[in-house]
Amino acid sequence: GFPDHYRLTGSVQCRHRQVGNAVPPPLARALGGQLLMALKERRTRDAQESAEQLNALRVRRQQQKQGAAAAK
Repeated sequence: GFPDHYRLTGSVQCRHRQVGNAVPPPLARALGGQLLMALKERRTRDAQESAEQLNALRVRRQQQKQGAAAAK
């Protein structure tokens, strides 16, 4: 839940609405942490895929050069 020092402002109805619409800080922190981990994992995976694609292009280019040299 909310920390004891957390203060809500407004009428009773507004405060009830604030609590009802709120995401408790511990839950928000946990969700944020999970999102951050997922984004880091995706960035790592995307970087690895990019490196693999770049390597495949280099290999293909080298093969093309070798094929062109053999055709001469």
